[in-house]
Amino acid sequence: MCTEHRIATKLLAAGAKFNLLDKKHVSPLCFACLHNQLAVARVLLEWRADVNGAAPFPHSHTPLMVACRRGYHDIVALVRRAGLRRPIPLTQLPRRPGTHPMLTHSARTRGS
Repeated sequence: MCTEHRIATKLLAAGAKFNLLDKKHVSPLCFACLHNQLAVARVLLEWRADVNGAAPFPHSHTPLMVACRRGYHDIVALVRRAGLRRPIPLTQLPRRPGTHPMLTHSARTRGS
């Protein structure tokens, strides 16, 4: 077992938040995919990290997108096996700004 695998396992066992986003809105799984850390990505997925990146924005990159862009084929295969949800077809995305259910909800809560 490699050092990164042991460290990630110990941190998660101690209660580290595996879906918490950093200041740049990057999840630990996305960070592992960005830096080709296959062992860390495997541990995070074993602990049920969000395969879609826990990203708060619709335009945020998922771990799969990051690994594909970097050409990390082993991580791409790992993330795909972990159960990546199918993306929403472009025809089903809202056409007008502000019509997305989450955006509409946040606008309603701010106004009250």
